[in-house]
Amino acid sequence: MGSVFPNFSFAQLCYAYVGDDAAPVMVMHIRAWVPISATETEIYKWVFVPKNASVEWKRLSQRAFVRALGVGGCSGSMTCGTGRV
Repeated sequence: MGSVFPNFSFAQLCYAYVGDDAAPVMVMHIRAWVPISATETEIYKWVFVPKNASVEWKRLSQRAFVRALGVGGCSGSMTCGTGRV
């Protein structure tokens, strides 16, 4: 994890549980934090996968990203990615 500019960050995370008895999967993502007013900020997120990764790995990586860091994800939770709440 790290930040490049005050509003640009990146992280490479491993999610131990993505459901359906799948193996742990790595997710590399970047975020851009864009202030739109004094009280609101938009966050743009992108996930990166290797070009030559298998279709299954790409699917699991996307699933992990959406489940953990999507709108309904557990971003910020101490148990995020473990399958436990």
